[in-house]
Amino acid sequence: MRSKKIKCIIIDDEFDIRERLESLLSKIKGIEIISKEGIPEKAIKNEAFDFLIKPVDIEELSQTIERYRRKQHDNKNLTQNYHVFDCLSEREKEVLNLLLQGLTSKEIAKKLFVSKATIDTHRRNILDKTGMKSTAELMALQ
Repeated sequence: MRSKKIKCIIIDDEFDIRERLESLLSKIKGIEIISKEGIPEKAIKNEAFDFLIKPVDIEELSQTIERYRRKQHDNKNLTQNYHVFDCLSEREKEVLNLLLQGLTSKEIAKKLFVSKATIDTHRRNILDKTGMKSTAELMALQ
């Protein structure tokens, strides 16, 4: 099975730094740069995994990416390890696992060949059945 590419958004107020990070990231297999921005708020809106302090070197960057990959791998079978998820249907568990892998509702809908509205309904049902208030709360169980 092929690993899914890690999508990265490079954010820094200095153009030269953004270019340097793009150069470093391009040397790491399995990375897809989807945007370069000068606006830090975008990191929060896109649920940033980590922030690196300047100057960034390739070793620190590689370690951060490896931590992310390990976390994604650990998330894949999360629903099998927690009984709170026993109340979910198989489809809801499938949706939850994809959410925990970092996919958006739109991406999940495309992957499962259903509408985004269907995925949003599954998300609401998952929260209702587990008593959680948000997807972030579900993620905190990890």
